[in-house]
Amino acid sequence: MNPAKKLHAAIDSFQGDVYIAIGREEATDALLIDKRKFNSRNSSGILPWISSALEEKGYSLDDISAWTAGTGPNSFTILRVISSLLSGISYRRGEVSARGVPSACAIAAAAFKKCQADTIHVLFETPEKKIFCQQIDAKDGFSPLDSGIHIDKAIPNRRSSLFAAFKKDRAGVLSFLGKNMADSDLSSGYVDLSARGVLILLDDYFPVEELMHVMPDFKERISLRDLIYLRPPVDPF
Repeated sequence: MNPAKKLHAAIDSFQGDVYIAIGREEATDALLIDKRKFNSRNSSGILPWISSALEEKGYSLDDISAWTAGTGPNSFTILRVISSLLSGISYRRGEVSARGVPSACAIAAAAFKKCQADTIHVLFETPEKKIFCQQIDAKDGFSPLDSGIHIDKAIPNRRSSLFAAFKKDRAGVLSFLGKNMADSDLSSGYVDLSARGVLILLDDYFPVEELMHVMPDFKERISLRDLIYLRPPVDPF
């Protein structure tokens, strides 16, 4: 590995697309952000796709010294594919680190750029039309405060009431928060919840580049196994 080319790569999946972001380890901007649709039949093409994208920028897979994978919540199959991929890449390679980070951390970091709060409640609508909530600590590098819970009623008001979700989940999330979608101005992505706080609705594009920067002091490999499943009745991946 060329020390001058040490790169950090982040990978996650959203709505059937695999997202990749690659940048220099200490840089704030990514050199490469891309996405491509994969499923269980063609997932073996993920690594060749990343390799090809790197070659177009003058790099190779050997230039990546750190990998971060989003650990969900997501479907069982894609989480296992990405976790196994990174485990294989870093196996017995002391110069290559691989870690898992909850996907909600990246979502919270993206929402924080629109509205700041100490704690961010990241909400996902599950296939069973319930809400999965994970609390993220913005003061501690966007680290998780819990492992996330499936809930079917609104969480109590808290001192910090910043919520974040994707626009695709807006109907279920707004209903969960006691807000009528017809009465909400969704064009800005900023929804005033009155006494409950603020909801940031993010465009349906996963902020994979944020995965490279969240939890900067957490570099261990162990959490690649700590996957968070949405437990769909039929795995769509």
